[in-house]
Amino acid sequence: MSQKETEEYLYVDQIVKLPFTESAGLYISRFLTKIRDEGKIVANKCPKCNRIIVPPRIVCSYCKVKIEDKPENWVELSDKGTVTDTMTIEDREIDAVTGEMVGAPNPNLFIRLDGGDEWTIIGHISEEMDASKVPPGTRVQAVWKPREERLGKVSDIKYFKVIQE
Repeated sequence: MSQKETEEYLYVDQIVKLPFTESAGLYISRFLTKIRDEGKIVANKCPKCNRIIVPPRIVCSYCKVKIEDKPENWVELSDKGTVTDTMTIEDREIDAVTGEMVGAPNPNLFIRLDGGDEWTIIGHISEEMDASKVPPGTRVQAVWKPREERLGKVSDIKYFKVIQE
């Protein structure tokens, strides 16, 4: 037997961080900037099918028409809405070193925002309440982080709270 046939290779698991930054583009940047600076949610209105699209996109995902960057194609939505559905995501990450699950289940609410249409639905983690106990039709409102803590992310909305109207 030659030395090559008896060599053993050892492997070392590594977690690699690759801190890339990339432009979100004009439309998503405007969406995230409005969230950060003004605590407002904006969407696009397709000039062909009139659907309200959130997060905003340069091309309507329904009729494939380009949505021009014109004032009439931008819509400000309310931070209030109606729960359409709930879901708790049980899948979680497994720590590569320990083999144990990391984090907790993620309860999600799907909310139709006021000022939109039947397709204007956002999903958001529900940290403050058990999402499985929030029936469809429940009215909710965003609870925002203080302005100085906002980073221009959807998570600048801390959670949605149940409101009585």
